[in-house]
Amino acid sequence: FNQISVNPLYPGPERRWGVFAVVNAEDRESIFDWFNISGGTEDFLNGINFTGMLALHNSDAVISNTSFLNTYGDDALNIKLGKADISKSFFKGNNSDAIDMDVSSGSTIRKNTFIGNSSNC
Repeated sequence: FNQISVNPLYPGPERRWGVFAVVNAEDRESIFDWFNISGGTEDFLNGINFTGMLALHNSDAVISNTSFLNTYGDDALNIKLGKADISKSFFKGNNSDAIDMDVSSGSTIRKNTFIGNSSNC
Protein backbone atom coordinates (compact mmCIF):
# COMPACT_ATOMS: atom_id res chain seq x y z
CA PHE A 1 0.00 0.00 0.00
CA ASN A 2 1.01 3.62 -0.49
CA GLN A 3 0.47 6.24 2.19
CA ILE A 4 -0.57 9.77 1.34
CA SER A 5 0.95 12.59 3.40
CA VAL A 6 -0.10 16.23 3.56
CA ASN A 7 2.32 18.28 5.63
CA PRO A 8 4.27 21.54 5.55
CA LEU A 9 7.45 21.69 3.52
CA TYR A 10 9.19 23.23 6.55
CA PRO A 11 8.13 22.45 10.16
CA GLY A 12 6.93 25.00 12.70
CA PRO A 13 3.91 27.23 13.33
CA GLU A 14 5.21 29.99 11.04
CA ARG A 15 5.08 27.52 8.10
CA ARG A 16 1.58 26.14 8.66
CA TRP A 17 -0.67 25.62 5.68
CA GLY A 18 -4.49 25.85 5.46
CA VAL A 19 -6.97 22.99 5.20
CA PHE A 20 -7.74 19.86 3.22
CA ALA A 21 -11.51 20.08 2.62
CA VAL A 22 -14.31 18.04 1.07
CA VAL A 23 -17.55 19.97 0.48
CA ASN A 24 -20.98 18.73 -0.64
CA ALA A 25 -19.94 15.26 -1.76
CA GLU A 26 -23.67 14.40 -1.78
CA ASP A 27 -24.19 10.62 -1.84
CA ARG A 28 -20.51 9.81 -2.42
CA GLU A 29 -18.42 8.70 0.54
CA SER A 30 -14.83 9.91 0.86
CA ILE A 31 -12.29 7.32 1.96
CA PHE A 32 -9.16 8.32 3.87
CA ASP A 33 -7.07 5.19 4.46
CA TRP A 34 -3.38 5.45 5.38
CA PHE A 35 -3.67 9.24 5.11
CA ASN A 36 -1.22 11.29 7.19
CA ILE A 37 -1.92 14.97 7.74
CA SER A 38 0.02 17.45 9.87
CA GLY A 39 0.86 21.12 10.38
CA GLY A 40 -2.38 22.57 8.97
CA THR A 41 -4.64 25.17 10.50
CA GLU A 42 -8.06 26.61 9.63
CA ASP A 43 -9.20 28.86 6.81
CA PHE A 44 -12.09 30.83 5.32
CA LEU A 45 -12.49 30.02 1.63
CA ASN A 46 -15.33 30.78 -0.81
CA GLY A 47 -17.60 31.87 2.03
CA ILE A 48 -17.02 28.71 4.10
CA ASN A 49 -15.37 28.68 7.51
CA PHE A 50 -13.19 25.56 7.72
CA THR A 51 -12.15 24.93 11.33
CA GLY A 52 -10.47 21.58 10.76
CA MET A 53 -7.13 20.72 9.21
CA LEU A 54 -9.22 17.98 7.54
CA ALA A 55 -12.68 19.50 7.06
CA LEU A 56 -15.67 17.56 5.80
CA HIS A 57 -18.77 19.67 5.10
CA ASN A 58 -22.00 17.96 4.09
CA SER A 59 -19.89 14.94 3.19
CA ASP A 60 -19.67 11.44 4.66
CA ALA A 61 -16.37 9.61 5.10
CA VAL A 62 -14.58 6.47 6.18
CA ILE A 63 -11.33 7.34 7.96
CA SER A 64 -8.93 4.57 9.00
CA ASN A 65 -5.22 4.10 9.68
CA THR A 66 -4.84 7.87 9.49
CA SER A 67 -2.59 10.21 11.50
CA PHE A 68 -3.61 13.73 12.54
CA LEU A 69 -0.58 15.56 13.96
CA ASN A 70 0.13 19.06 15.22
CA THR A 71 -2.72 21.16 13.87
CA TYR A 72 -2.43 24.89 14.59
CA GLY A 73 -6.16 25.54 14.09
CA ASP A 74 -9.25 24.74 16.11
CA ASP A 75 -9.72 21.09 15.08
CA ALA A 76 -7.59 18.32 13.62
CA LEU A 77 -10.73 16.76 12.09
CA ASN A 78 -13.97 18.69 11.71
CA ILE A 79 -17.17 17.20 10.33
CA LYS A 80 -20.19 19.41 9.66
CA LEU A 81 -23.53 17.98 8.46
CA GLY A 82 -22.06 14.57 7.71
CA LYS A 83 -21.13 11.31 9.34
CA ALA A 84 -17.92 9.33 9.52
CA ASP A 85 -16.61 5.96 10.53
CA ILE A 86 -13.30 6.80 12.25
CA SER A 87 -11.14 3.84 13.25
CA LYS A 88 -7.55 2.80 13.93
CA SER A 89 -6.37 6.40 13.61
CA PHE A 90 -3.87 8.42 15.60
CA PHE A 91 -4.38 11.95 16.96
CA LYS A 92 -1.36 13.61 18.57
CA GLY A 93 -0.33 17.13 19.61
CA ASN A 94 -3.33 18.93 18.17
CA ASN A 95 -3.96 22.51 19.27
CA SER A 96 -7.57 22.15 20.37
CA ASP A 97 -10.06 19.40 19.42
CA ALA A 98 -8.77 16.19 17.95
CA ILE A 99 -12.27 15.53 16.55
CA ASP A 100 -15.15 18.02 16.36
CA MET A 101 -18.51 17.03 14.87
CA ASP A 102 -21.13 19.72 14.28
CA VAL A 103 -24.72 18.77 13.43
CA SER A 104 -23.60 15.20 12.82
CA SER A 105 -25.24 11.91 13.75
CA GLY A 106 -24.64 8.26 12.99
CA SER A 107 -20.85 8.46 13.24
CA THR A 108 -18.67 5.81 14.87
CA ILE A 109 -15.36 6.41 16.63
CA ARG A 110 -13.51 3.22 17.57
CA LYS A 111 -10.03 1.86 18.21
CA ASN A 112 -8.30 5.26 17.88
CA THR A 113 -5.34 6.61 19.85
CA PHE A 114 -5.34 10.12 21.36
CA ILE A 115 -2.11 11.56 22.82
CA GLY A 116 -1.36 15.10 23.97
CA ASN A 117 -4.29 16.91 22.35
CA SER A 118 -5.77 19.93 24.11
CA SER A 119 -9.17 18.21 23.79
CA ASN A 120 -9.84 14.76 22.34
CA CYS A 121 -13.47 15.06 21.20
